[in-house]
Amino acid sequence: MTLVHHLNCGFLQAPPNPRVGCHCLLLEDPRGLGLVDTGIGLQDVRQPLQRIGQPLIDLAGFQFNEADTAVRQIERLGYRPSDVTHVALTHGDPGSRWRLGGLSCRHVHVAEEELANIRRVLLALGDVAVVHDGRAGRLRKPRTQLCEHKL
Repeated sequence: MTLVHHLNCGFLQAPPNPRVGCHCLLLEDPRGLGLVDTGIGLQDVRQPLQRIGQPLIDLAGFQFNEADTAVRQIERLGYRPSDVTHVALTHGDPGSRWRLGGLSCRHVHVAEEELANIRRVLLALGDVAVVHDGRAGRLRKPRTQLCEHKL
């Protein structure tokens, strides 16, 4: 059986709009942990201007709190961030910048329609092996496999 933990991995509030959470799901089963979306990550909290940029921080109203990050919440549940073996990204908005929130996950799953946008950012980051149509393209320092899924 899979246990689902609902996590709010950060908050946004740009007045006059209400405060909204970055909703993520931590899936726990006998095979390990999987995370659906990553929210605001550790490096985003520690280096917000470099990671997100002042214009987007102001526009979206990012609120930075390390305790809200997926990494810290996973630790509070008694797990290590390295226990997360799969991350599924449901969207590739510019605010998340498609980062893994401080996780060193080996498999990242993403829908086909998001792949082109995400790939542009990943190429700039240079730390992901991209798999597309069964062909692997290696980038600098490959650590993560990006798995494309058709909807």
